[in-house]
Amino acid sequence: TTAPAAPADLLVAEDGSSVSGSAEPGSTVTISDAAGNELGSVTVGDDGSFTVPLTPALTNGETISAVASDAAGNASAAVSVTAPDATAPSAPADLLVAEDGASVSGSAEAGSTVTISDAAGNELGSVTVGEDGSFTVPLTPALTNGEAISAVASDAAGNVSTAATVTAPDLSVP
Repeated sequence: TTAPAAPADLLVAEDGSSVSGSAEPGSTVTISDAAGNELGSVTVGDDGSFTVPLTPALTNGETISAVASDAAGNASAAVSVTAPDATAPSAPADLLVAEDGASVSGSAEAGSTVTISDAAGNELGSVTVGEDGSFTVPLTPALTNGEAISAVASDAAGNVSTAATVTAPDLSVP
């Protein structure tokens, strides 16, 4: 016999709690993660539509696939869809201002953008975090008067972490 057509019109809910689409009525649609682990399955309704709940919800840009199979075990080709990325990166960590106040370094999610700001919220600099999760943002002029500075990480989807803070060295002469 012939395998059912691949599922179509795949859509992951905005909150990542389910994936829906259309497939051959009576077929079984199985949803899997990128590693091939089954996340859920459902029998397609008479109208050709299906919704598979996802627990936990997928909110970090995960790629998932859907396969339709019939009662004889014939499987369609897999079709992929990407879940929304609504998860902010963790706040930058291990913040350290150089002894001369000319840079701030730390760690954050690889590929995210770390933005350094002063206490008034003025941006002092930003940089893309390296694959190893480390970053260094040059500060011009150098901060040497004990200024409070904050760092946030943002991802490609625009999600922004909570702020982490650090104090610049105070090199001023009393």
